[in-house]
Amino acid sequence: MKHEDLVYPYGEPLITGLIKSRPEDFQVLEELSFEPSGAGEHLFLLVEKSGLSTPELVDRIARDYSIHPRLIGFSGLKDKHALTTQWLSLHLPGKTAAAEAY
Repeated sequence: MKHEDLVYPYGEPLITGLIKSRPEDFQVLEELSFEPSGAGEHLFLLVEKSGLSTPELVDRIARDYSIHPRLIGFSGLKDKHALTTQWLSLHLPGKTAAAEAY
């Protein structure tokens, strides 16, 4: 519905605007409370995404690394309709993985 279609009991609005019309209008930067050591069974990835939900992201990363999605940890669901950065922790016992940026 457009504002032109509404009935206004006190007259037309003086101004109009759009809120959060583009993903870049709302940005989320996730920060860890610790610094990954670079050692151990977990690979930490910092991913920037837009137009993609956290479950969709996890499924794509799981497919790319040939692991089960349950082996990927994350902290909360990030907004699909925003520009977000999100940390993922991939549990890779006995494996060495190099992160690839794309």
